[in-house]
Amino acid sequence: MDDKKENKDPNDPGLPFFPNNPTSTRFYPLYICLDDPSPDGPAQVLAKYIFYRKKGQEVVGCMGKGEPWYGDLVYLVAHPPTRCAILMTTMQVEMFHPDNSRTYAIDEALLHLDQPHLTAEVSHLRDGLIKVEQIKKQLSDICRQEQLLSRALFVVDMEVDGVQRRMEQVQALEQITNAHVAYTPMCMATEDRMPLTPRHGGPVERPLLRGRGHNRLCYNCHEQGHIAKKCPLKKTVKKYCCHCNSRLHFPNECIFKRFDVLRETTIAENVACIKQAEHTPNWCGKCLCDMPGHKEIDCPSYEGCGKCWVRGPHGFLRHHKCVEQEDGEDEVNDPEADVYDYIGSD
Repeated sequence: MDDKKENKDPNDPGLPFFPNNPTSTRFYPLYICLDDPSPDGPAQVLAKYIFYRKKGQEVVGCMGKGEPWYGDLVYLVAHPPTRCAILMTTMQVEMFHPDNSRTYAIDEALLHLDQPHLTAEVSHLRDGLIKVEQIKKQLSDICRQEQLLSRALFVVDMEVDGVQRRMEQVQALEQITNAHVAYTPMCMATEDRMPLTPRHGGPVERPLLRGRGHNRLCYNCHEQGHIAKKCPLKKTVKKYCCHCNSRLHFPNECIFKRFDVLRETTIAENVACIKQAEHTPNWCGKCLCDMPGHKEIDCPSYEGCGKCWVRGPHGFLRHHKCVEQEDGEDEVNDPEADVYDYIGSD
């Protein structure tokens, strides 16, 4: 008889499932959507068999043996309250921590209550308290690491400042630049260079005249045989570099100047710079307008006539002619008019 009672329902999937009886304390309202609901029937049905897992935080249900399983999270269902809620303090919330001394008593009370919803909420609360503790520990470790890194950064900054002061005292930039200029060969143009051969569409240099090197005149000493650049009586130019304060080379030879020395622009880059869109100013000084959409040279009110007060674009006054008066007389500045003739004329 007991075996017949246990196998009364042939669709019972067995353990860990148990019947989802609404009168039981372990009942959970888990509804399953039907694949082909009837037009007159409901679209969802209550799961016949369920079981709880993951410390009671999830519920899994099905309709019988061989049917698909469906799961959902378990939470307390907050019905309309009949009395005011009692607020929990932070100390009371921390009592639910797994490491608290009251954990055993709380677990025994939950076991006697046998309410899966409340057990699931307590489990959620304990997991949250554990995560909060872990995050606080990570934050404290990060703050401690930040303090250590700040101290290390301060020490390194002091070392760098000391190196900088020592290099400034011995004028390290000047010494490095002078050594670079002394040991770097400079490209010098030769005197007797051959002219380039003419080619179609290419550069053509003027040929060197015969005997030109012997008939050169120096503009400095007015002697022949050399030019002013190589004159022996030429005054020596005082060298000074504004980048490293050296007096042994010029600024264009310094390796510490404020732009890239070794970079050479190509023809394509120069053409790209030329083809860039022209900048349109936000203010026109002629028409006194904000965001005019034109430059000052293209302003339609660039020039004005001082007689008729008519304004026009650039070059307007070259072709402008004032409109002459019909009478040809100036009634306002009439020399024969009396002062009392103007009274009441307005």
